[in-house]
Amino acid sequence: MMGFLRELRERNVDRAALAYAGAGWLIAQGGQLLADAYQWPGWVIRALLAALMLGFPLVLVLAWFFEWTLAGLVADGTAAPVSSIRLRTRRKLDLARAIALDARNATPHYRLALLRGFSGRFDEALAEMQIARELEPLWAPAAANHAWLLVLAGRYAEAEAEARRAIEIDPDFAHSRSVLGRALLGQGRYDEALEAFRSRKGRGPGSFADVVVMLVSAGRLDEVRQELDGVLALSRQRYVSAYDIAVGHAALGDERSALDWLDRSVEQRGTMQSIGVEPALAALRTDPRFKAIVKRVGVPDTVWSVHEGG
Repeated sequence: MMGFLRELRERNVDRAALAYAGAGWLIAQGGQLLADAYQWPGWVIRALLAALMLGFPLVLVLAWFFEWTLAGLVADGTAAPVSSIRLRTRRKLDLARAIALDARNATPHYRLALLRGFSGRFDEALAEMQIARELEPLWAPAAANHAWLLVLAGRYAEAEAEARRAIEIDPDFAHSRSVLGRALLGQGRYDEALEAFRSRKGRGPGSFADVVVMLVSAGRLDEVRQELDGVLALSRQRYVSAYDIAVGHAALGDERSALDWLDRSVEQRGTMQSIGVEPALAALRTDPRFKAIVKRVGVPDTVWSVHEGG
């Protein structure tokens, strides 16, 4: 039940319900005033109320499956941060106030941790994620992304421990195994990293380039092109994130192709929140074209003070 309620909040179904209820109440009150003023027959108000009630479940269904973006109404989860009004608004909201209003709600702590982490503010992000973990200790995405923040911060041994805990919570949550692989990769344990990547029951956006990155790091360059070609072939059969393909090219050292695929990812409204802190993209950070892409995505400027300052 708690998971379902969290999903309602993350999809903004609760906000849509409150907004519709408030707007419906105003419309009903306005209709009643007009009916009294112009002596409309009683069936008009009854019809208005019936229409409002019938519209309520429709609004909830739309809120569940879709979100408003600058490009219009799109399927939920397919809009990139650069276009998603929901995500752009969340960045502007005072999450600290949301936490103050309900300090026992793990979701704002979790969201704030990710926003800070993708801005390169790892210490603050990890402190916030720890609170979310304490509030929801069996929430697998929080556990996995706690480990991912540790990977991004370069704290690989700690990341490994957290990723293994995430797998214990939900062995089928593929992201946990992806993060475990990246944590092992950071420690130079290449065979174990490959085993972690291969143990996933499925791959999703953000994970298709993992094996490519591992093979490059291990110096197994004869296998890299074959793996990347396999990802490209798969992209012609099913959806593969252009961002993942860009990461693969960047790991291989093909910066031009990496930038081309990043451009394509922006055009496809792919998920790119971690673009500023993704280790495999480190070599691109001084490239003017890469900086322009980052601005289009909407990554906070803080990330550049972290990476360019050192």
